[in-house]
Amino acid sequence: MKNELLIKKLLIVFLLVSQVFCWIFLHSSVISRSLILSEMESKISELEKKNEDLKREIATFSSIASIKERATRLGLVRAEKIVVLRDQERFAYRD
Repeated sequence: MKNELLIKKLLIVFLLVSQVFCWIFLHSSVISRSLILSEMESKISELEKKNEDLKREIATFSSIASIKERATRLGLVRAEKIVVLRDQERFAYRD
């Protein structure tokens, strides 16, 4: 009788300890995943900011004023005559 009672108590203790270990494992797994998710959200935020910065830079460099300014700085000038070659035998030009 004493042995059966001892076995039941040990079984209950074992089950409780097992549950505690399972809870700890699951909790640490959730915390680990939460940390990974937080890092990914931070990286996404950083990349979205960089993307917006790049879009602004593209808009700036694509403006006519910016293109004219860079062309002037490079020493480019407006063409006086535009010549359009249609094929090897004929060509046309515009004054």
